[in-house]
Amino acid sequence: AKASVIQSSATRVSPPVAISGANVLLSKLGIDGNRSVNTSVVDCLDVVNATNITLEGVSISNCRNNGILITGTSSQITIENGSEISMTGPSAPGSQGTAGINIAGGPVSHVHIAGSRIHDNSSGVIITNTGTVGSDVSGIMIDSSKLYSNANDALLATTSSLTGGNILGLQVSGNEIYCNGWPANGVGFSPNCTPGFQQSGAGSSSGGVGVDLIQQGVSRVLRPVVTGNVIHDNVYEGVSPTSNVNSVVNTSGTAVTWVSGPTFPTSLIPGQYVLINGVAYQVATVPSGT
Repeated sequence: AKASVIQSSATRVSPPVAISGANVLLSKLGIDGNRSVNTSVVDCLDVVNATNITLEGVSISNCRNNGILITGTSSQITIENGSEISMTGPSAPGSQGTAGINIAGGPVSHVHIAGSRIHDNSSGVIITNTGTVGSDVSGIMIDSSKLYSNANDALLATTSSLTGGNILGLQVSGNEIYCNGWPANGVGFSPNCTPGFQQSGAGSSSGGVGVDLIQQGVSRVLRPVVTGNVIHDNVYEGVSPTSNVNSVVNTSGTAVTWVSGPTFPTSLIPGQYVLINGVAYQVATVPSGT
């Protein structure tokens, strides 16, 4: 049982919990974004420029953005001992970019996810690189956990900043990874899986790979180790090492200018962190969809 639960009010427009600084232990804490009444597109927990942080047996759920965002210069972050991250992200399975745990640029280093359940999110875990050459994301370990029933990839490691740093030494071992992704109307969805939160409807997901390693530009996912996992019943590949290129927005100056593709969601909240080319930025204002 959780020692206590922090729940967002219907009108809260920022994460219920944020951690910075050093030497913090959260044990058996529940964080509930209360998505049934709170429509704010925010994270449940932000870990920003923090060191030596342990989340032990925490339960994080029901936020419309990331469950946990780990960014900035954060290092020595441990999520362990029966922690559960679930039911986070937008409701549409085709909406990608948020995750139960989002490790975003930084350079973040030495994050250990062990003995946890990550399920029913938009994506399970997303790891992205920094926007600076030589500034690498390193030492990310995911082991002895279950990643399942996420609408997109269970684990996505991608160098979305095409000329930024690398992702070094990712280790994924001893996990069970299953039932991720959603085909339109469920056609072809494994009969061994029961559809979870966000796995429904006529819209298909953008992903559904067990472990998706995407190299882009000159940045690389270097020396990853994927071993001893049980990976089954995902919509796409169990493990996919690929190259891919995404479009890039104009980030000149202090304003971000829309160029093409989907416009910006005007539901973004000032103070919220978003990813642009793999780097976390804090939203100042959103004057329009462009």
